[in-house]
Amino acid sequence: MFIWAEVVRDLACGQGLSRQRDNLTETRSYEEPARVPYPPESDFAALTARALTMAEQAGGVHGALLEMLVYCYPLARLAHEQERGASYKRLAAAGHMVGMSMSERSRWYRVAESIPLADRHLGHILSRL
Repeated sequence: MFIWAEVVRDLACGQGLSRQRDNLTETRSYEEPARVPYPPESDFAALTARALTMAEQAGGVHGALLEMLVYCYPLARLAHEQERGASYKRLAAAGHMVGMSMSERSRWYRVAESIPLADRHLGHILSRL
């Protein structure tokens, strides 16, 4: 409704549609968030098992977060999250929720990259925090 009202206003004031189209293009552009590199042929279940193995090695707060993946199974309805890397924004959110320092969050990003964690993994962790 708001966009329609702006178009009518612009037409009534003689500014035409070209300015309006430019504004719509600018405001509707969507930038994909930065993500952990995630190979397209990755096996989600195998990466979950790898994360659980790394939980023992990582220890501390990083290991505790990875241990939360114990009941994280592949789900067809979340396939889109299982086929892309975790966003650094979600990794940071999990780190902040458990009180990680900046250096601990930096290490958390490296742990996520070494597995690599999928967006679904982070969704599961965040739902358990």
